[in-house]
Amino acid sequence: MLHEPVVVLTDYLLAVECGFFAALLVRRGADAAWSTVFAATSVASLLGGTVHGFFPSDAESLASRALWVITMLCVGVTAAALVRVGAGVGWGRERARTLNPGLGMALIGYVGVVLFVSRDFNVALAAYLPAALFTMFAFARNGWRGRSAGVAPALSGIAITIAGAAAQSVGIGLHPVYFDHNALYHVVQAVALYLLFRAALEVGESS
Repeated sequence: MLHEPVVVLTDYLLAVECGFFAALLVRRGADAAWSTVFAATSVASLLGGTVHGFFPSDAESLASRALWVITMLCVGVTAAALVRVGAGVGWGRERARTLNPGLGMALIGYVGVVLFVSRDFNVALAAYLPAALFTMFAFARNGWRGRSAGVAPALSGIAITIAGAAAQSVGIGLHPVYFDHNALYHVVQAVALYLLFRAALEVGESS
C-alpha cells in the first residue's frame, strides 16, 4: 500500500530535477560543491519519498529507520556543500578549501546528533538554515561589490527555500490530506533549486 502518494510523487520529482541539475553541472565542469548540493538533495528526496510512501517514518522497522537516517545524512552533506559554494563564490575556490577540516568536523557532529540524539527533520533544517544564510550573505556581498553573476537567482532561491522550510516546520499545507505541508515544501523547493541551478550556471560562465 502506498502511503502519502502526493508527498511521494513530489519527492520523486524533486529527486529527478536535482539529479538532472547535478549531471548538467558535472558535464559543464562546474565547481564540485555545486553538483554535490544537487546530487545530495536528489538522493535525500528519493529516499525521503520512499520512506513516506513505503516505510512510514513513524514505523519502527529497520528499513524505515535506515532509509530515514541516510536521508537526514544527505541533508547534512547538502548543507556542508552549500557552505563550500558560498565560500567559493565570496572568497574564491582556493580559500574555500581551507574550510574543509572545519566542515568535516561539523558534519561528524551532525552525524552524531542524527544517530544518537534525534532524527526529527527539524534537526536537518537546523543544519541547513545556517548554510543557506551563509551562502546568501556571500552572494549579497558579491552584489554589493558589483559582481552580479548569479546574485539575483541565488538570493531569490535561498529566500524561497528558507520560506518553504519555515512553512514546512510549522505544518502549512494546501490540504491536510491531498496536499499537506510536506508536498507543498517539495514544490517550493523545486522552484528554489531551479533558481540555485541558474545561479550555478551564471557563476560558472563568469569564472
